[in-house]
Amino acid sequence: MTIEEYKEELLKISNEDDRTSFVQKYYFNGTPFLFKERDNDYYDFTKRVADNFNIKYSDFNDRAP
Repeated sequence: MTIEEYKEELLKISNEDDRTSFVQKYYFNGTPFLFKERDNDYYDFTKRVADNFNIKYSDFNDRAP
């Protein structure tokens, strides 16, 4: 996905459900664009978030549908 395609998807958001789906799809499904080609940094980030909220990393980063 290019930056232009990302912006196009962002502009299509018209309600809260769309916003939630966008965030889940592009930030919590696979490695987010922000961490493209930086899987270790993404792991470190999600681990810090999980630790901050005192939850298990596997609960925070569960990829089950």
